Amino acid sequence: FRNCRNVRLEGFKVRGSPCWTLVLEVCEDIVIRGVDSSSSGPNVDGIDLSSCNRALVENCTLDQTDDCYTIKSGANETGRRRGIPSENIVIRDCRAVRGHSLLGIGSEVSGGIRNVHMRGCSVAEDCWRLLFVKTNPKRGGFVENVSIENIRAKKAGQSVMEVEMFY
Repeated sequence: FRNCRNVRLEGFKVRGSPCWTLVLEVCEDIVIRGVDSSSSGPNVDGIDLSSCNRALVENCTLDQTDDCYTIKSGANETGRRRGIPSENIVIRDCRAVRGHSLLGIGSEVSGGIRNVHMRGCSVAEDCWRLLFVKTNPKRGGFVENVSIENIRAKKAGQSVMEVEMFY
């Protein structure tokens, strides 16, 4: 979905996506509710919001091989030129079966990320990180006011938060 307003995605299943599953780019006023996605490809994010504003994601279940809930804002010159951050996003009462990250920020953050709040979510099986902020110093951009609270994770030894800079 690109350049959309008043987006509502509700109550459906996605199985076997070969790449990123649900991608919304430069969209506003989004509700994603009750989506159930399971994919096992090599680079399969669950829900990607890129340069989106005012999004509510709730009661979703994702079983992915990459990041489950992902916030981006464009890479490099394209993201900087567009200059539209992802902001005002709430992810609540969602579930991840497995994935690399429960909440992945980036690595495409050139337009900026702000005001992202995840709460009341859970991880059922295996997840490498609960919050993963990743970027490249050449990309520019910013990440501010990101929070996660009341997260339940079954597997011990998970990193609560990790920040990684790619060179």
